[in-house]
Amino acid sequence: MRNPLVSWCLLLCTALLAYAAPVNIDAIDKTTYDNLVKYAKFAAAAYETNSKYKKPLGLGVDNGPALRFDINGTQGYLVIDDKAKEIILSFEGTFSPKDILTDIQFWRTTLKTASYSDSKAAVHTGFQKAWLAIEKAIMDTAARFVKEKKGYKWTIVGHSLGGAIAEYASLAIKAKHPDVKLTEYTYGAPRAGNDVWVKDLEKVVGANNIYRGVHLKDIVPTMLGHWLGYKHPGTEYWQFKEPSSPENVKKCQGGEDPSCSSQYHIAGLTISFDHMAQFGVSFWTNPLKPEKSLCPVG
Repeated sequence: MRNPLVSWCLLLCTALLAYAAPVNIDAIDKTTYDNLVKYAKFAAAAYETNSKYKKPLGLGVDNGPALRFDINGTQGYLVIDDKAKEIILSFEGTFSPKDILTDIQFWRTTLKTASYSDSKAAVHTGFQKAWLAIEKAIMDTAARFVKEKKGYKWTIVGHSLGGAIAEYASLAIKAKHPDVKLTEYTYGAPRAGNDVWVKDLEKVVGANNIYRGVHLKDIVPTMLGHWLGYKHPGTEYWQFKEPSSPENVKKCQGGEDPSCSSQYHIAGLTISFDHMAQFGVSFWTNPLKPEKSLCPVG
């Protein structure tokens, strides 16, 4: 028979060890954090797509953008990293009066992308217009590089409005090219569609391949509320306090975890500083040219 005193001592020692070395259940691993930082820099660089750079962000990308686009106010770039065998497509957020007009067209409309259809999927009217303005150019370019750079992974990124467009682009590209390995990173992105659209996106791209970054009490991810019929996809990675570090970022449960950023009422949120910094990356300046202020709206 086990000695009750021994059992009690073992239990006490276990409790003391647990108390002495607490586990931070909110922390994410360093690789995930480093990727969130890395692609935040690529997202920030979209605010100046015409800059003459050869090595974007000092991340080992030897060649400049294979495509820069500015069509009806929707801007961004595509860059190829031959060392990593990766193609990165980045979309700019709200930067001009035309972008603001896009943002305020918040009523929902049926999803209208060439490579995927679902009559029950409803999306933001303005965001979809911005995507449709560049869809052909993006899809033609994607078809070209899927063929020329066979086996390369695709990473689609965007900040704010650019994050919403990145979601539409991810669905369209992956639906058209299902064998392509595709991952999506968005930062401070608004809700862009209803629950059916979210299910479609997660089915096609994969919920675990959607990384949605949110910084503190950023208002943009929350302002298009559930009462308007909108929902977030993927997995939220919420930086819940400063400074930016793996220990201060929580991997949330799905896109609408009530213990993460969606717990805050819109009246208590902010747009400027929380929205314009993501995982230690400032969106006030171009990370390629830190001395030059960009001051995007969101």
